[in-house]
Parts: sequence; structure tokens; C-alpha cells
Amino acid sequence: MGLTPYRVYALISRTAISRGLTHFSCKAAVSTEMAETISEGAKPMTNLVGEKQMATNRQAEERVHVGFWFHLTCYVIVVSGLAALNYQRNPDNLWVLWVAGGWGIGIAAHAIAFFTQRGRELLIERTEARMDRREEGRAEREERRDAGHYRDGHDPTHMTDKMSEAAQRPV
Repeated sequence: MGLTPYRVYALISRTAISRGLTHFSCKAAVSTEMAETISEGAKPMTNLVGEKQMATNRQAEERVHVGFWFHLTCYVIVVSGLAALNYQRNPDNLWVLWVAGGWGIGIAAHAIAFFTQRGRELLIERTEARMDRREEGRAEREERRDAGHYRDGHDPTHMTDKMSEAAQRPV
């Protein structure tokens, strides 16, 4: 288990935070002064970082959901097509069973992770981490581009910029 923003916040503020697939709850010890201030009508500060993290969590959940069903759909379509091809071309040698069995192991592992609570949490956590890395890389590239590190505004590490440079070079 990695150190997620929820865990960091919980360690710093000594709060108990729980996160499920459809809910988020936070239990914190509140001093009497805080309770009086809140009860007097003072508006507590909104936590934009928490809202952004919850939006990222929702996006990650959606990606995990779509990813599993896409994987399963591809398996069914491809294996069905290969089975038809195998039956039509060489019905004596059922090589399609090797493909269906090998890929089926991957589908079974993905299904176990998708349909179990702990497995799904791990999939969502990994997806969030991947989304965070992509966002950091995107922000870093924009920062370098805005600072003028690239001639003509092109980022040589970005694939589309590499392709456009290759297309511009004479053969």
C-alpha cells in the first residue's frame, strides 16, 4: 500500500479517513472552540485538494470499470473470430483453445481483481497513480515549453513533436 494523499492527511491531522467505492468519510477530533465556531455559523474552508482527489477517484473508478468490460469484450470477439477461422480452415487441429486458454487466464485474473473489494481498490489506486504521473508529466512539459526551453515551442520528448520533426526533415 502506497502513501496516498488520504493517508498523509490522516497522519498529519490525526483523523480517521475511510474511502469506499461510493463514499468518503472523515472522522476528526474537534476541540470545543472549533465546535463553537462552527456552531456560530462560520463557514469552514472548502478543501479543493480533496474535491480534486475525489474527482480523480471517480475518473479512476470509471476507467477501471470501462477497462474490464473492454478487455472482456475484446476477448469474446477475437476468440470467437479465431474459433470460426480455426473451424473453417483446420477443424482437425483446435489451436484456438491455446489462445482462449492463455488469454482466459488473464481475463480470469482481471475479473478476480475487478469483482473483489480489495482487488478493485488496488486497480483504482494504480489507475490514480498512473493518472497523477501523466498529469505531472503534462504540467512539467507545459512549464518547460512556457519557459522557452524548446525552439519553436516543440517538446522533443513528446511523441507527436518527434513525429512532426521527422516529417519535416528532408529524406
